[in-house]
Amino acid sequence: EDYRRLDRAMAIRQAHYDYLLPSALGDTLVIGTWLTASDGKLSMERSFQIIRLSDHATVLRGRWTLVCIELSSGRARRMPAEFCQAYEPAVVRAG
Repeated sequence: EDYRRLDRAMAIRQAHYDYLLPSALGDTLVIGTWLTASDGKLSMERSFQIIRLSDHATVLRGRWTLVCIELSSGRARRMPAEFCQAYEPAVVRAG
């Protein structure tokens, strides 16, 4: 509802995946995701990792570059304040 009210959403602009190991039907996989960058205006970056629970091996690492869009037009638009307030505190910056 908030996305529709604000007429904004984050869309994947670029995606990068590193497939490291296979997984099989029945494997229990754990997926973690975190925000790694945000310019506070138009774009942010989300990273993720998939781990096979049986041996704790990473089977996939990935990264998305996201851009804020206006839902009604599909065009890139500045992030509303509500997005910045929600997303900025969640960004994990490399130390």
